[in-house]
Amino acid sequence: MSDVTERLTLLALVCLADQGETPAHAEKVSATCRTQLVDASVDPTDKAVVRRLKRLADTEYVDQTRIDDQSPVGKGNPAYRLAVDVETALEPFVTERQIAKVVESIESDGS
Repeated sequence: MSDVTERLTLLALVCLADQGETPAHAEKVSATCRTQLVDASVDPTDKAVVRRLKRLADTEYVDQTRIDDQSPVGKGNPAYRLAVDVETALEPFVTERQIAKVVESIESDGS
């Protein structure tokens, strides 16, 4: 993953998939970034999330699709879903968790 916003976007899609709410339009993914991932101290814009979703759709993790949407909001816009299972989508974050443990250890030793 190239940046924090891209990682948060994938995590939001994982959250939605885990709740059975995919495929989802970019607006729903963006809203999930804001509501589910508030502890990340990053607030990506809707445009930033759309750009990251398009980039992620070029990876093995995310598929872009269309859904039959009766609502005029989002109608005709692409929707996104995981192309892999949740566990596989979370694999890129394993290293980050391991690094976070090292950082926490260094911070606690320095106090």
